[in-house]
Amino acid sequence: MSVDLGALAGAPVVVLEAPVGFGKTRLAEQLLAARGGRVVRVRVDGPGIADLAAAIVRALRRAALAADLDPSADPSALLDLALGRLAEAGPVQLFVDDVHRLAPPTAAALADLLADRPAGVAVVIAGRAVPRLGLDVQPVGADELRLDATEVAELLGPDAGPATVAEVLAATGGWPAAVVTAVDRLRHDPRWSPTAPGGARALLGRLVDDAVADDPRIPIAARLPLLDDDVLTLLDAGDTRPLDLATPVTGRWRRVPEPVRGWAATAAALDGDLVRAVAAHYARAGELAAALELLTREQPGELADLLVAAGWQSLAELPVDVLHAAVEAVRSAGPPARLAPALLAAAKATESSARELRAGWLDEAGGLDADPATRRAVDAERARDRLRSADVDGGAEWAAAVLAETPASEPATRARALVTIGMRDAFHCRAETLAAAAERFATAAELYREADETQLRAETLARLGYTALHLAGRPAEGVRAIAAALSLLPVGDRNRAMRLTEYADVADVLGDDDAAGAALAEALEIGTRRDDAAVIGLAWWTESWRAARRGDRDRFRVAAAAVEQHGAGWLTGGQAAEFFGSCAEFLSLLGDLAGYQEYLARAQAIADEIGYPEVVAIPRAIYEAEHGDPHDGLRRLAELDGTAAVTPASAAQRALLSAIAHHRLGNAEAAAAQRARADDLARAMGVPDLHQRIHRPQLAALGVLDEPATARTCSCSAASASTRAPLTARRRRGTRPRSLSCSPCAGGSPRRR
Repeated sequence: MSVDLGALAGAPVVVLEAPVGFGKTRLAEQLLAARGGRVVRVRVDGPGIADLAAAIVRALRRAALAADLDPSADPSALLDLALGRLAEAGPVQLFVDDVHRLAPPTAAALADLLADRPAGVAVVIAGRAVPRLGLDVQPVGADELRLDATEVAELLGPDAGPATVAEVLAATGGWPAAVVTAVDRLRHDPRWSPTAPGGARALLGRLVDDAVADDPRIPIAARLPLLDDDVLTLLDAGDTRPLDLATPVTGRWRRVPEPVRGWAATAAALDGDLVRAVAAHYARAGELAAALELLTREQPGELADLLVAAGWQSLAELPVDVLHAAVEAVRSAGPPARLAPALLAAAKATESSARELRAGWLDEAGGLDADPATRRAVDAERARDRLRSADVDGGAEWAAAVLAETPASEPATRARALVTIGMRDAFHCRAETLAAAAERFATAAELYREADETQLRAETLARLGYTALHLAGRPAEGVRAIAAALSLLPVGDRNRAMRLTEYADVADVLGDDDAAGAALAEALEIGTRRDDAAVIGLAWWTESWRAARRGDRDRFRVAAAAVEQHGAGWLTGGQAAEFFGSCAEFLSLLGDLAGYQEYLARAQAIADEIGYPEVVAIPRAIYEAEHGDPHDGLRRLAELDGTAAVTPASAAQRALLSAIAHHRLGNAEAAAAQRARADDLARAMGVPDLHQRIHRPQLAALGVLDEPATARTCSCSAASASTRAPLTARRRRGTRPRSLSCSPCAGGSPRRR
């Protein structure tokens, strides 16, 4: 409770407005006692002006100020006489309680009376809903009267631990009367829980009876998770009174405390038309979780249609447990024909958040007697999952079969299948297969545009930009595609944050430091605001690469530590192996050989466990070429060429490393040839100054650090957005997954060098 009694004592008019059970009368009595002097207590017991006048006369009589007044006289005359008696009494306090009972004309008469009150008359007004009096008042509301954790702990006593305090506070919402009731119950029965079955009823019984007697809407409203003016209108279009419940306010919504809703659950079921109207209002207002909660409890037969109508993008914003409960309710309430589309929507929504749940829903949907279009859409999702579960060729073949039988009237399903086939092409990571992937991704993006699937279109454009173009050695084209993806995603969106990390990586390769830094700053801001460890960790992972490219070993260490700090839930398995492997690679390039050994050992441990040898092949080749056995380095680099472990984009770096190995062996001619090849490959990428910017230690090892770089002719005109697509798995038929996805759509590109 955040009420300063001393400050209130100096205010001429204090208004205490809060629902039943908030201790308004008790606080008023404390305030009256603090002020001291004669008190006139008026308790309103009727709506009319005659009721008000009679109540004031009775109060004056009790205070020995109006023994001669007749309560049955003309009300207006009585109010004038009351003013005179207050003036004769000298300093006095007028306490008017239960003013919520007054009708509007009577409230206006009270306002006139108070405006004309004599000097020296201090006023305290209390009620569940206080009419606007047109006076200069000091208001005190429910938020100020609500008890906090410290006050609950004091009421419970020293034997109560933090868990008990938190339980009582959560069950009561700080509602003083409910807290007191809970505390009293716990003193008599320490094993009782306010959150146990029946606990809410035990808390509420007498607390809501008075309010319900005054407002029959309360048992109905208490069953609804959220209230606003529109919902109250739906409850009773002819009753505009504020609802007399202890309802904390967030924006436009008032939330009914759980104890009240638990009490209301024993009431009769709500009218079906009302439930549908309120659920539709919630959905239109962006409160889909509340709509699902209401229908799950009251009208589960309506859930399937809402899930399908809401769309998977909206469902993806829900907590998984809310969506899971809704699907379970659909399964028990609806016919199979309505279940399959609902399962499909839920499965698409949980691709990155609950893969096992998604797989189960897709398998179930695949076994239902659904319409042909739904069946094809389900098969496209199952093909995608098959590819991402290590069967790359099998998943792509299934997707190709879906594509062959899907008509042009189903563009989203065709796009989904095309992306899966393109992912297989990108997996093989050769120039020709990446070109094929680029063509499929570009076509899929257009199909998604036709289907009005903006989020999937953005994902596919980012996949096109990062995986098919950037990793193919076409970074300027790649950054433009990723920028196009970003233009489709709203500010603050999680998917946007993922793409921003991709954009930053490619912009950094192109030498656009400002764009890369701005992209990572935005990604970190989104991740921090959403408390999203994966977004934060991926942003720091990209920052570690930027630091290493600039030769900043200290910044690299800070960034790498930040990735691990935010790695819970996503930096596991193949993803962790890739991170540790990339750290080993960059520390070798930076000359931190102790750090290289540390991270290589961590990558090796995971690689041995999951069967992912490629993750350590790259850093070992780099180390041997630069610091170890140059013969072994050349052999390892040659073994990497043409494999899916490396990308065409890294060919320039590998040629430079070969030059270093030859230089260490004294093969000047071979070293010069490889150095020239490295420069040619960088120019072919559109970044002729690549080595002078991000491979300076390697140029120093060759003794050519100070050579002038060819003027860079970057064709990147899209800079100033930012991204890096999801970390997705590279998988090969018959092998275990080599990288775990943590992208929102799961299945983007690996962090291959």
